[in-house]
Amino acid sequence: TARDAIVKQVKRRFEYRVRNLFKWSDERAKAAAEVCVKEASKLDGVSLLSAINQNTYNINEFMAYILTSVQMQRQSSTEALNVVFNLDSYRHWFAKDVYSTTTENKSRPDFMNVSAKIGNDGKLHLMATVIECKIAKFANSTEHITKAITQVEHGLSVLSELFKPTPNDSIRRRYWYAQLYRALAFSQITFHDNTDEYLKLATGLKSILDGDFVIEWNGKVMGYWVDMQGNNTVSNVINASSSIEILSIPQSVIQKLILGDDSAMVEYVDVIPDIIEDSTITEDETEMDDIVTIHNVVPTSSHAIEPETVEVPPVEVFSVPTNENSTEDTTPVDVEPEQDDIVTEPEIIDITQSRIVTRLTDVKVYIGKDNRGNVLNWSFGHPKLSNRHLLITGSSGQGKTYLMQTMISELSTQGVSAMVFDYTEGFRLDQLEPEFVNRLQNKIVQKIVYFEGVPVNPFRRQEIEVLGMKAPEKISDVATRIADIFTNVYKFGEQQFSAIYAACKNGLEKYGENMNMQIFRKELEDISTSFSKSVLSKLTPFFDSVTFNCDNEFDWNSATNSDGTLTIFQLTNFVRELQVIITELMLWDAWHYNKKLGNKETPFIVVLDEAQNLSHKSNSPSAKILTEGRKFGWSAWFATQFLKPQLDDAALNRLQQAAFRVYFKPADNDLAVTAKQLGSTSNWTDSLRGLQKGQCIVAGEREKLNGDFGPTNPTVTKIASFKERIGNHE
Repeated sequence: TARDAIVKQVKRRFEYRVRNLFKWSDERAKAAAEVCVKEASKLDGVSLLSAINQNTYNINEFMAYILTSVQMQRQSSTEALNVVFNLDSYRHWFAKDVYSTTTENKSRPDFMNVSAKIGNDGKLHLMATVIECKIAKFANSTEHITKAITQVEHGLSVLSELFKPTPNDSIRRRYWYAQLYRALAFSQITFHDNTDEYLKLATGLKSILDGDFVIEWNGKVMGYWVDMQGNNTVSNVINASSSIEILSIPQSVIQKLILGDDSAMVEYVDVIPDIIEDSTITEDETEMDDIVTIHNVVPTSSHAIEPETVEVPPVEVFSVPTNENSTEDTTPVDVEPEQDDIVTEPEIIDITQSRIVTRLTDVKVYIGKDNRGNVLNWSFGHPKLSNRHLLITGSSGQGKTYLMQTMISELSTQGVSAMVFDYTEGFRLDQLEPEFVNRLQNKIVQKIVYFEGVPVNPFRRQEIEVLGMKAPEKISDVATRIADIFTNVYKFGEQQFSAIYAACKNGLEKYGENMNMQIFRKELEDISTSFSKSVLSKLTPFFDSVTFNCDNEFDWNSATNSDGTLTIFQLTNFVRELQVIITELMLWDAWHYNKKLGNKETPFIVVLDEAQNLSHKSNSPSAKILTEGRKFGWSAWFATQFLKPQLDDAALNRLQQAAFRVYFKPADNDLAVTAKQLGSTSNWTDSLRGLQKGQCIVAGEREKLNGDFGPTNPTVTKIASFKERIGNHE
C-alpha cells in the first residue's frame, strides 16, 4: 500500500539521521527506526507523510514529535483516562474568526495532553497541558525556548477561551463543547488500571457537551538539545499567564528515548553542526502548502503512464487518488541514502493500486442475511455494476439511518471515504451510534455550515470542455443555474425566474469574479419590479442567514483523497428551504469538480438524506449525477421517507436507475407505489406491510450465490447490527 511505502521511506530517513547524528551502528539505528514507526502510528498521519517531504517538516521536527509522544506516554498518571493528541489535526481551533482577531496567528503549539477524573464535587475534572517541542543545538536553545513559550501562551489563550465551562446554552458555545468531546473521544486514549473510575468517566465525559465540567490549564516546552551534555532532564517553571514548565533534555536522554530503553548504554558524541540545520527550521506553524510530489510506477503493461503530481491535503490519511488530468510539474521525493547504499535516483512510491486500502474490485458492503441465512452484500466495486448509486426508502424509524451508518463504516474500514449532507441532524455526533463512532474514531470530520459558511462560490464560471476545447462557461449558464435552484425551492413563476436570471447576469457582467450574494441582492433591488420585489421578500431570510466562505472553499479532492474519512456537512439551524438551497449549490460545485477531475476508479460517495426535498428535474444536479455520474466516480445515496406525491413519475424513474435499492416498510400511502417498483404482483404489498424494524427488501444488481453477477430477485433481508458484523463477512 501507499502507507507501507511511506513508512519504509520514513524508516530509512530516520535510520540515516540517527546513524549519522549519534554515530550508531546499523543494528542500533534499525532498532531506533522501529521505535519511531511504532510511535508514529499514534500521531497524525500527515506528520508521518510529511517526514518524507523536504518542502514541509524535515526529519528533525518529526523526530521531536516522536520523542514528545514517548515522553508523554511514559508520564505516570493516576487518572483513569489520559489523552495526547496532535493540534495539527485541529487547525480550525486557531482560525482568526474563532477568537476574534484581524490576523491569524500561525504559531500553533504541537500537542495537548488531557487527563480526566471525577472530583470530590462529583464533576468531571480535566487537566489540560499545551505542549510545544523543539529540537536544535543547545547554543540556540534560548531563541527556541522564547519562541516556544509564545506558542504555548497563544495556545493556552485560545483554547482556554474556547473550552471555558460556562452556563451558556448558545449553539456556538455548545459547538465548542462538542469539539472538545470529539477530540477526547477520537484520540489515542490510555486507560490506566482503575476500572471503577473509568466506568464513572464513561458517563462523566458526556457532561462536557453541557459545559458541566472543570478544567485546569498549564503549559510545557520540551527542548531536545542534541549537543547538550548531562544525564538528566533539567526542569524550570516560568510564571506566565499560566504555569509553563521548560524541559531541557540532553543528548543521553534523547538517545534512550529513541531506543525505547531507559537502561540502554549510550555515549555522548560530538554532533556535526550541519546535521541539525536548526537555523532554517520550517515547522508546520509557518503554514506552508502541504504538497507532496509522488510519482506513479510505470505499470508492467505496455501502456506507460505519465508521472503525476498529487496534492495531499492536511488530513489524517495516506492514500492518494490518481488525477488523470494533472498538469503540474513533478519533483522527486528526496530520501537520504543508507550509509553503504547511495541512492542516485529518487525513490518512487507505487500508489497506482493504493488509492483505497482494499482494491476497488474487491470492495463489498455487508448488508445482512436473508430468511435462509445467506449473506447479502452490495458488490460496491464489482466491474460489472452498472453504477454505484443507492436508493433507500421507508418510513421514519425503520432503520434507514442505522443502515447507512453500517454501510459507511464497512466502506471506511476498506479505505473508501464518504460525505453526508445532514439537515435532519441524524449525523450529529451525539446522535450517531456509539459503535459507528468507535469504528471510525478520528476519521469523522464535521463541517458546521452555520458557523463556517458555505464553502463554495456559487457565482464561479466553471471550466467546461466542448469537443476538446476548454473555456469558462457562459454567464448565462451561471445565471440559469442560480435561477433554477431558487425557483425550485420557492416555486417561483416564469417572471420571478426572469428577475433572478437578470440580477445574476447583470452582476456577473459588472463585477466578474467579485460577484457575491450581496451584489445579487442589490441587483434584484435595482430591477425594482413587482416580480423582483416578491423574490426579494422570499429571499430575505436567505440573504440574512447564509454566509459564503469563498476565501476558503472546500477541496472536494480531500473528500476522496483519504483513508476512509467521513465528512459531514452539518446544516442544522437553517430552515428546510435554506438547507436545500445550500445542498444544491454545493452539489453543483462538486459536479463540476468531478466532471473535470473525477474518474470511475475513484469513488465519490455523497449521502443525501430526505432526498425528496431536492430537485430531480432533468436540469438538476441530482438528475445529472444519476444519469451521467458513473463515469466520474459518483456514488449518490438517496434516502427518502416518501415517494409520492413528493416525487413525480420522472423523478421516480431516475431514482430507479440506482443499481442497488433498499426498501424498508413504507407509509401506508406509499405501499402501492413501492410494491410496483418491486414487481407487478400484489405479493409485494403484503411483504412490505409485514416488514419489522431492521428488516428490508433488497433489489438490484449483486453477486448471486452461484458467483454470477447481475440483476436479482428482491430479497427480504435482516440488517446486520454492528455487533453481528464482527466475523460475519464473506
